[in-house]
Amino acid sequence: MKFEYLVYKPMVCLLLMYTFVEAPMWCENGHWLTFMESPLKQCPFPGGSDGYFSRIPFLPKLYSSAIEGLCLLVILIHNVFKMRSERCARIGKHNKTEMLVVIAMIVDFFVFFALNYVIDYNVQFRIAGYGRLALFCFALEFMQKALNNVYCMFKEFLNVALLLFGTVVFFAWVAAMALDDLDTLNKQDVPMNFGFESLTNSLYTLFEASTTQNFPGQMVPLFVYSRLSFLPFFVFMVLTVMIFLNVVLAVVYDRYSSNSTDAMEKFFGNRCKGLAAAFYRMASSTGGSAEPVIEKPDFERLVECLNQSPVIQYVSKRDLSVYWDTLDEDKSGNIDAKEFYTLCDILQYSFSRVPDNGFLSDPPIWLKEFVRGGGKDKGVPMLERIMYWVLAINSILVIVESLQDLGNLEFILSENAWSTLEFVFSIFYVIEIMVRLSVISWEEVMSSTVSVFDFVTTAVLFTVGVLWAYPGIYVSSDILRLFSILRLLRLLRLLSKIERFQFICGCIWGMLCGSSEQMGLLFFALYAWAYTGVMVFGGLVYDNNELLDGTDYRDSGFDIFNFNDIGLGLVSLFANLITGFVPEFYGAFCIIEPYPFVGAIFWGSFYAIGVLIIFNVFASFIIDLFLELMKDENEEGKESPELTNDNDGMKVMANFRRSNPIYEELFQKEIDLQTAEDDTVLAYSPASEDDGIELT
Repeated sequence: MKFEYLVYKPMVCLLLMYTFVEAPMWCENGHWLTFMESPLKQCPFPGGSDGYFSRIPFLPKLYSSAIEGLCLLVILIHNVFKMRSERCARIGKHNKTEMLVVIAMIVDFFVFFALNYVIDYNVQFRIAGYGRLALFCFALEFMQKALNNVYCMFKEFLNVALLLFGTVVFFAWVAAMALDDLDTLNKQDVPMNFGFESLTNSLYTLFEASTTQNFPGQMVPLFVYSRLSFLPFFVFMVLTVMIFLNVVLAVVYDRYSSNSTDAMEKFFGNRCKGLAAAFYRMASSTGGSAEPVIEKPDFERLVECLNQSPVIQYVSKRDLSVYWDTLDEDKSGNIDAKEFYTLCDILQYSFSRVPDNGFLSDPPIWLKEFVRGGGKDKGVPMLERIMYWVLAINSILVIVESLQDLGNLEFILSENAWSTLEFVFSIFYVIEIMVRLSVISWEEVMSSTVSVFDFVTTAVLFTVGVLWAYPGIYVSSDILRLFSILRLLRLLRLLSKIERFQFICGCIWGMLCGSSEQMGLLFFALYAWAYTGVMVFGGLVYDNNELLDGTDYRDSGFDIFNFNDIGLGLVSLFANLITGFVPEFYGAFCIIEPYPFVGAIFWGSFYAIGVLIIFNVFASFIIDLFLELMKDENEEGKESPELTNDNDGMKVMANFRRSNPIYEELFQKEIDLQTAEDDTVLAYSPASEDDGIELT
């Protein structure tokens, strides 16, 4: 388990990131040890033309092959041991697939090494990039769940997508049949059938309109000639944009969330069965009570067993009483069925022991009250009040300094005067940290995200201030300006006291943490299409490419968005993902590709998979999660961190994380079922050997 998290997964991520420094397939092989002066030396364009790259240096052949070979060796060893373990024998299909991917990547590596590096033959295609992406999905469980959910909803998406694209094809066919020969010039001296001269042009024109890009430009030539032409465009846009695109959004997220919910219900249902079976077996030997209960010695043995699991946080004997007191809600000295079911919530606590005091073993009472509050001052601690005033003054001065810099004003304060003030404020913040650490332990301070942010910001700004004040070290104005931007982040600490701002920041953080599956899907799509784009379009976009002359792509300065390397490929696809569809990209890459249908398939498939499916899933999930967070915000009785004092100068901190709602619902159904049948009989009979027992 430790090897998997400390070695295997980092190696998979390293192999994935290695793609960014790997020379593109269309480039020359380069040297064994020497870095090229610029990408243009290793990746020359026809006629010595110039072109755009991401400016990420490409590794020489020796370093490149060593990194890839080492990563593949570690991954192979890990998979061999997994295949031989008893645990993996029960899920052999998954591991066999992963092993086949690893073997295919090793074969691909040796073939590429022999042909490209030894024989010096330029290989134009490799499966390595797709294999790295597959290993990334195998290494992260949430990626497997996300891809499985996409696979399960693909059939429903296909039904709606056929309606959408079928409508485009039907209207394009009708428009081409009606307008292909009507080349009469309108008042603007543009053919009235511009964009509809053929079935191919008609398909592209209406597909572009269905993405809302450049609309109403598609209807202008015909609309100038005949105002009645608005009616078919009106019907088309209502069907495609106002109906079918929204239906796609609804179907995609509904099926995705339903599949995700079904999987979670199955998982938590098995977990509930395991907990119920465990309670039944542990409580059945207790005869001193009419109601099945678990005594403390049995509970201690359970915790000892759970401590052997690599998934559950280790619980020491000295902290066991904290768990017991939390479980034993009625203080009866034992745990009944309902209290045992709350174990799922108790395991959501993150317990940690921290010193009760800071570096002063016995700080005076006035200092404790000054830092922590209490005594006569039961509100905000005095230290916090003072620092808020310091922060307010500092923030005002930072704003004045920024306005002076933006307005190029010289009559307020000089640059050295501003730097002196900034250094003085940094000293104040250092003093604040030292006073706080005299009463509060380092571990407790660092348990707060806000405190970590304050500490890092203070340390960086104080270090820069010391370097600036020391006459033997020169700090350029550019560096000072960079850290002036960092000082603006202190405004967040002031804003954090505003309740609405706290809620918004909490929502943003919650959405970022809760959208790992959706973020993973976005990365999956961007990486897969970028790697493909480099092999298909790499080296085709450069300054002297006459095929691009006169195109909107070049006239708009979009030639920096290309696939000359994977870095720029990701940027190009991200721009397309955000806007939904970029007609300039589509037109340019269909022109420069010897087979135009390849460009059409590339951008069309990315629109269908990346935009209509994955981006819609992400957007809908963010909306749904935000509404759920707002619902939680309006609920009363929210849990807060618990602090339990110990007798040995230590303190137990328990940070509560809310249980999954599905888990809570299943437990409640279980409890209601017990009550309905018999107040003392569990809903589940002892599990058979085939059922298995899950305690986590």
